[in-house]
Amino acid sequence: MPSSPIPAPCCTALVRAYRTDKTKRLDAMNRVIYEVFPEPNRQLLQRILKMMQIVGSHKAVNRMSSSALAACMAPLLLRPLLLGECEIDSEFSMAGDGSFQLLQAAAAANHAQAIVIIMLEEYDQIFDDIEDGSYSSDAYTESDIDKEYSTDNDIPEDYDGSSGSGEDVEEDLNDDTEHSYGMKVECDSNIRIDNANDKVLHLITATAFFSNIMEMRISLFL
Repeated sequence: MPSSPIPAPCCTALVRAYRTDKTKRLDAMNRVIYEVFPEPNRQLLQRILKMMQIVGSHKAVNRMSSSALAACMAPLLLRPLLLGECEIDSEFSMAGDGSFQLLQAAAAANHAQAIVIIMLEEYDQIFDDIEDGSYSSDAYTESDIDKEYSTDNDIPEDYDGSSGSGEDVEEDLNDDTEHSYGMKVECDSNIRIDNANDKVLHLITATAFFSNIMEMRISLFL
């Protein structure tokens, strides 16, 4: 992506909210997201988090826990923090000698990962999906599948509505419907996983590239 999904001012406000007392942290992050974030950026963040949740729901297969997902996506979502563009304090400043910069970069990366983990695990507490009608996880599964996969195969192609008795046709349709429904349930489960993984793939690829750039930048000061 040419720019971070979370602009530098929003990133700064989000880090400050994360640093508040734990009992007030979720409310503070909620206020930042709904009062500071531009609407397009908030919606994009929600979509990305929902896709990450779908991938994480299959962690028994893909090994992508919340921590692993956050490690992959935090450098992309909170890019200004890792680049030292957030106006917070000297903790994340990229000035100083090489070893100090390395420590600062590590601290920024830890903060970024922790923030993404919170947004993933406490999504329902931070985002007002019920109140504002925002996106549910179904936005990336069933609706997309319904558009891409028709039900043409539910009725046999050779059925013209006139051949055979009514009882025979009804039996054939019932058999085909049960068979098609069973196949659709099985396929939908696999399609749902593949669809979510495909949509996250380009983000993870971009994150990996960005992480390599950061490692090269840090190595210059070692």
